Amino acid sequence: MQALEAQEAAQKQRDKQKSLEQARQKDLEQKRVATEKKKLEERQAAELAKQQLATEQQKKEAALRRKQAESGLQEQLAAEEKERNQAKAAALAVRQQGEIARHEDMIRQKVMRSWARPESARQGMECMLLVRVVPGGAVLSTQLVQSSGNAIFDRSAENAINKASPLPVPDDKSMFEHFREFKFRFRPEG
Repeated sequence: MQALEAQEAAQKQRDKQKSLEQARQKDLEQKRVATEKKKLEERQAAELAKQQLATEQQKKEAALRRKQAESGLQEQLAAEEKERNQAKAAALAVRQQGEIARHEDMIRQKVMRSWARPESARQGMECMLLVRVVPGGAVLSTQLVQSSGNAIFDRSAENAINKASPLPVPDDKSMFEHFREFKFRFRPEG
């Protein structure tokens, strides 16, 4: 009986060791699973952080592209505005040149109507006079700049300008500045 009890005690001891080994194996398995789970969670967290970083980088790049596009659009709009302003200025200059030419023609006609042709005047004679006027067209002075070679002809041109006073100058102050002091080519035939 003692042998049976010894066998049973040995069996119990083996069962107990087996049970302890199983518990140890189970504990090791739980630790391994927990370690694997932790590693998986860390990998997932790292992947998530990597994705978030990539997303943030994409957002920054998109914002930079949008800012560059806006800057480019603003530059394009500024260039278009500049072109429009230049076109307006060119159109205004053309219009002003037309007005200036019209007033120059009116002045020429009025001076020619006031000119008394001297006997010594020949075909093709011309002289250049510097004319100073005030707003309203009154002639302040005339000065011979380039002579025709004939003093009587030159004086008749000066007299014609003074007699034609007031000259038809524009009322617009900015356009009048062209006529405040101008050179007048006196050429009866043209």
